[in-house]
Amino acid sequence: MVAGVLTAVRAVALTALFALPVATAVSTPESSGSLVDRQQIDLGRTLVSYHCSTEGLPDDVQPASVLIRTPSGRTRVVSVAAGRAVTSGREPGILVALCTDPVR
Repeated sequence: MVAGVLTAVRAVALTALFALPVATAVSTPESSGSLVDRQQIDLGRTLVSYHCSTEGLPDDVQPASVLIRTPSGRTRVVSVAAGRAVTSGREPGILVALCTDPVR
C-alpha cells in the first residue's frame, strides 16, 4: 500500500507544489506580502517542520502522516489513512507529500 502512495506522490506532488511554489525570498507572514506569498511560506514551513518529502520516502521508512491539498486550495497534514482515502478517490484532494512526523 505504501508503494501505491509513493507512486501517487511522485505523479502529483511536483505538479501540486509547482502550482504554488515555495517562496525562496526571506519574508514573514506578517510582512506586507500577498496572500499567495504567505501561503507559500506556510507550505514551506509545514514541509520542513513535519519532515515531508514530495518525492517519496526511502523504502525502509514508513510515513507517519501525509500532506494534502484540499479542493479549496488549503494544505493540511493528515493521517496516513486519510491520505489513502484521498489517493483512492474516496475523499477529495491531492496528495502533496509524505511526512515522517506524526499529525500533531
